[in-house]
Amino acid sequence: MNAKNKKSSFNKTTCSLCQFTDNSTRLYTKTKLSLHQRQLHPNNHVIPHIQQLLLDSISDTQVRSFWSSLLVRIEKKLSYHRSKSGVRQLTCEPFSEELFVKIFSNEESFTYIPYLKKYKCVFTGEAGYNRLGYLFDCKDWGEKNHVSGTKAYVFMENEERKKDVTFIWSDFVVTRIRDGKKPLILHSPKLVVSFTISAGYFVQSQEDDTDANIFKKCEECIMSDNSNNEPNFYLEINI
Repeated sequence: MNAKNKKSSFNKTTCSLCQFTDNSTRLYTKTKLSLHQRQLHPNNHVIPHIQQLLLDSISDTQVRSFWSSLLVRIEKKLSYHRSKSGVRQLTCEPFSEELFVKIFSNEESFTYIPYLKKYKCVFTGEAGYNRLGYLFDCKDWGEKNHVSGTKAYVFMENEERKKDVTFIWSDFVVTRIRDGKKPLILHSPKLVVSFTISAGYFVQSQEDDTDANIFKKCEECIMSDNSNNEPNFYLEINI
């Protein structure tokens, strides 16, 4: 191998997923690798570098602690006031890669994206809301009611559309150069949950003898600004 080809090979890498599944050792540049994995492994569940033994060492108590903490933080973000509506984010940092895999790897929408070193798990619509209710061990996890009748809630589905609750794990890496020493590699693994909050008004139906509560749009909720003609009448969690 001449010097030029040798240098070129140093800038290439194998696909860890292909190595794991069919022992392929084909080399790719960074750009070609990302294209290859997007095309051939778009919904990948394979995580070659994490052993089951590591996942088994994570206790159910740790998993339950995560869901309890997240539920508290979502509760704090649920605001009854329309001015507080909009996109929000919850960031858990640092957050263990193994813990994310332990919690989400059995979910249908779980995906590992090797070329980005990123994980993603999405819950969609009513089915997603119910599944999260099971994981939270709280079926009404996405609701917060006020004595006045105002209600903040997690919007995931109505007659016109479905929305997602999305969890994304990533590892931000920084390399610091040090005089006379090897470079210092710093990792900042984190979980980000993005969401949009809104509110509506809960009133009693005057036509229902059972006095069942029905959800109606209050005047404040149906007043939209010039930039958005759509009623801001929901709370949505996306990652």
